Amino acid sequence: MVYLALAGTAGGAANAQLAPQASVVVNECASGPTGWIELYNRGSERVDLAKDPDACWFIDDAAGGGGAKLVSDVNVNHAPGSTSCSSLERTPTCAAIGPGESVWIKYPFINATTPDACRLLSTPRLSGVCGALLRDSGAGLATHTTAAGQCFGRQPDGANWSTGPIACTPGASNGKCVPGNACDDGNLCTRGEVFNQSCQCGGGTPLNGAPCGSGKVCQFGACTAATMGSGSVILGQGSGGLLLIGTLVTPDEVVDGEILIVGDEIRCVAPSCQGDPAVATASIVQTNGIIFPGLIDARNHVQYDIFDETDWAPEGSDHFTNHYQWADTKRFRALDAAKQYLNGEAKGAHVNISCSLVKFGELKGLIAGTTSIVGQAVPEDQKCYASLARTIDEKPNGLPADKIQTADVFPKTADADRVCTNQSSGKTDAYLVQIGDGTDDIARKEFQRLSDATSAHGCLLSPKTTIVNGAALQDHELTEMVAHGMNLVWLPHSNVSLYGHGVDLSKTADIPAAIEKGITVAIGTDWSITGSQNLLDELRFADQIDNTQWGDVLSPRTLVQMATKNAAKVIGLGTTLGELSYGHKADLVVIGGDRGRPYDAILAASPKDVRMVVVGGRILYGDMALKPLAQSTPACDSLDICGVNKFACVAQSGASSSDLLNERYDDLRGKIVSELHKYDDKKVSDEFSPTTELIKCAAAPDSGR
Repeated sequence: MVYLALAGTAGGAANAQLAPQASVVVNECASGPTGWIELYNRGSERVDLAKDPDACWFIDDAAGGGGAKLVSDVNVNHAPGSTSCSSLERTPTCAAIGPGESVWIKYPFINATTPDACRLLSTPRLSGVCGALLRDSGAGLATHTTAAGQCFGRQPDGANWSTGPIACTPGASNGKCVPGNACDDGNLCTRGEVFNQSCQCGGGTPLNGAPCGSGKVCQFGACTAATMGSGSVILGQGSGGLLLIGTLVTPDEVVDGEILIVGDEIRCVAPSCQGDPAVATASIVQTNGIIFPGLIDARNHVQYDIFDETDWAPEGSDHFTNHYQWADTKRFRALDAAKQYLNGEAKGAHVNISCSLVKFGELKGLIAGTTSIVGQAVPEDQKCYASLARTIDEKPNGLPADKIQTADVFPKTADADRVCTNQSSGKTDAYLVQIGDGTDDIARKEFQRLSDATSAHGCLLSPKTTIVNGAALQDHELTEMVAHGMNLVWLPHSNVSLYGHGVDLSKTADIPAAIEKGITVAIGTDWSITGSQNLLDELRFADQIDNTQWGDVLSPRTLVQMATKNAAKVIGLGTTLGELSYGHKADLVVIGGDRGRPYDAILAASPKDVRMVVVGGRILYGDMALKPLAQSTPACDSLDICGVNKFACVAQSGASSSDLLNERYDDLRGKIVSELHKYDDKKVSDEFSPTTELIKCAAAPDSGR
């Protein structure tokens, strides 16, 4: 044990009294440019740090002793009235510390760039010379923050160290503890400690899942190596809220950290959310994955998603150049008649399974990470739309209001005038209109006609108007769009299927030109007939066009933003959806893959790689390992997704047969299959059974990256 020599009596020979080094501790320190470190003698004898014959004593604030400062007779401050120095006939700044006395030494810029540790160090003194090897006495502890102008230390003097700030009291008492008052015992894996009757800090609640160091997480109050693996792991099941740990794709950066969900909103997105009290009751998941904002399908015909390309597609002899041509073919008209019959739109129809059609289409999107769909469902605003992915252009979308209007065909003057009125009054924040669907001048001139579609010339050319499709638009139209702040929704797969027989990748909108001009571009699937079955496939197809046709000018990040941040802006919900940001709705998707290349990972992902989908704070789809965190009543459905077992919560609690929100997956799919068979049996037109599958499990095409 190292001992400190004590000063001799005044005017006489030095007494050889010795005291253990452990009697002096770092008691308090202050951060910032006027910082200081306070030492406290908790022993019963005086200690003299400058006269120790065996050791030199230093203070510092960083591991390694890089900024160590020698404790000497010229830099130690004593409180007014102290006799420690005068009784020894020494200067008022001597290094002698009386029993129970606190002294302080100026030490600026503690916590200037990183959380520090206020320390007392020693090095051997040989023949009166201080050695070079510094040793930490263990008498000081960490500040755990980069904040300036705060104090940290022991409370009361010489007792447990608090990692939370305390009152700044250089040279004075740090105060006595009050049993039952909150304290912090320094354990990063507990919360809620209090002082006991002996002024010991303890009794905290263990944290599970919180990061506590590089590659480490809290497990039952102890810091342990993080559980690694290919899947998500529940670290703790709480009573409210959800804390996810993983690689976060935020608007500005990709960072390993945490996202805290409380209710239906994002409460925290940060390297650590442990400072939020809501963490104490949250369920905690180590995702071992990548966390993105939920995808937004900016254009779909969701009730047509029971069909696919086997039900209708351009034949080899077809050479369509605009949407008027293919919409008038016999087979497509027959398909449209089948949809209208099932949806209760057809004259004399005795069937209406519109709710089941919408839920099936939403589920196709949900399993691929889509949390919002511009679905154009009819009839409008049915209660049954309030489930699974948000049918975002309907009132039951889980938001305070629906301010989105859509037009699948060129608008009549009366309809266009109403849109202008609604845009002016604030009733409509986003108008999505299908324009330029084709490759010829007929499709192209629709943009010019849009100016004349309203009684007030050109009022639809506004920042609240988005052109959907736009394959026929050229430089002149794109320049006009920029001038009016208009947006664009790209439908790559449907463009190529309809106008390029699925192989001519040039038959689509000029997206590089649009982006170069500053147009915000979102992306949509259109429908599963000529478009993709989900947004993950659509993003891959868009990437294929870019790599093959445009020389890879669109980065993976740019493509993903088309389905997140850009899509939210296009539908007028940029402050609500499309980002992992504080206050945004808790719509997100977690995928597996290379966490070092998150955007490439999502371009390579398929529904079997989707580990979790959250909509409005509720886990609606994911790995079976996460099912305990989903609703228990009504039970969630089990799904086989290309050989991987998943769950999907299709039915909602508190639902009824009247709003049809109580339908389980087998019920709604069975209803669709049965009614489509019955329609085919009527021999009204061509047959369209069987219904397309929820997902096709063919291997995903190589994106070329």
